[in-house]
Amino acid sequence: MPLTVVDTNIPRESLPETFGNELFDLVCKITGKPTAVVCLDINPGKLMIRDGNTDPCVHICFHSFTQALFTKEATGRFVTEVTSFIHEKLGVDNKRISFTFHPMASGHLVGLNGQLMG
Repeated sequence: MPLTVVDTNIPRESLPETFGNELFDLVCKITGKPTAVVCLDINPGKLMIRDGNTDPCVHICFHSFTQALFTKEATGRFVTEVTSFIHEKLGVDNKRISFTFHPMASGHLVGLNGQLMG
């Protein structure tokens, strides 16, 4: 169950109406996971400072217990495609888009549909 958390200091009203759905579809495509198990959490309007200023910036945290999604090739593809998408849709400079990847040890640490995943 991939969980992607997007924090940004861009206000909610400044995000394009289709931003969330388009990013969700992109995450599903990149991970190869069905929509039923992918979760996207977008947190706009956060107080964020990067490089000493509050110019628009984005930080993405990616969590999953599918270890194949954490290879150098897989994380590199995720960074490249999501950075390009955010730059295109929001105009954020690539230098102000960052990522962290958090592999989860086991499916028994994730619940969905009232049950544990593993």
